[in-house]
Amino acid sequence: MTPVRVFLALACAFSPAWADDGHDHDAAPALSTAPAAPRFAVASARFELVGVAAGPLLTLYLDRFDDNRPAAAETIELTLDGKTQSLEIRAPGTYAATLPAPLGPGRHPVAVRLTAEGAAETLTGAFELAAAPAAARHDHAHDWRAYALWAGLALTGALLAVFLARRGRARHTGDAA
Repeated sequence: MTPVRVFLALACAFSPAWADDGHDHDAAPALSTAPAAPRFAVASARFELVGVAAGPLLTLYLDRFDDNRPAAAETIELTLDGKTQSLEIRAPGTYAATLPAPLGPGRHPVAVRLTAEGAAETLTGAFELAAAPAAARHDHAHDWRAYALWAGLALTGALLAVFLARRGRARHTGDAA
């Protein structure tokens, strides 16, 4: 076996693999860059109500409990954090309020009084907003010792190849004499 073949065999046998567990280098899954909008959901025997806050805009969706169709309220009133807000009709079963400021972290009690389809109800719930998590830092740099290990193995393989090449030449020159 020639020294070049020995070197190539050693080089292939000791190829580095940098990926740790869970670090395959396939295409990364798409991640949402924006957090989900804060929301609350409450239900009664007749109605379901979902509220979604997007900045200072609060949107309420009122549906019938039995078939999930939008329910049009004759009267509807929102109380958030003890303050009554006026609601604007956007579509059947969809109502919106503009808040003075976006909701901050913490618990925000909600009460919605409504009359719809001959029934008067008060639905209560709360927005539960956690403080924004600190940005996670993932350091993907490798320690210098990992590079030193592979550099040492490559140097050892190169020295072995040179040694074997010189030994082979010495044999061939010694055989001819």
